[in-house]
Amino acid sequence: MGFVLGLFPLLGLPTLLCAVAAAVLRLNAPAIQAVNYLVYPLQLALLAPFARLGGFIFGPAGKPFAPHLSALLHAGVWRLVQVFGGFAAHAVAGWFCIAVPVGLMLYFVVARALRRRIAHTV
Repeated sequence: MGFVLGLFPLLGLPTLLCAVAAAVLRLNAPAIQAVNYLVYPLQLALLAPFARLGGFIFGPAGKPFAPHLSALLHAGVWRLVQVFGGFAAHAVAGWFCIAVPVGLMLYFVVARALRRRIAHTV
């Protein structure tokens, strides 16, 4: 859970999502947060690929990391929100397309490994 939620592409929200998941599902909160923090570099590395996947699905958003970022800043706050909001929406959509299948796969693999380990210790 910490791995999948830790890759959520909006910076700062994975910590909140992991805390809520731990509380709702009665999971080990320190363990989930530890994994969340361990995958932080991967979260940063996957921002652009997730946005690209979301753009492939929903059409292109703006290019917020264009060389003319200063021109974008001078275009006004509303234009900045539009470009970065589109980028963030596409990144979240791309994350969702990947997170659900990967999360389910990880769940079944880890659950099976834990069941085997428990069966061997009993």
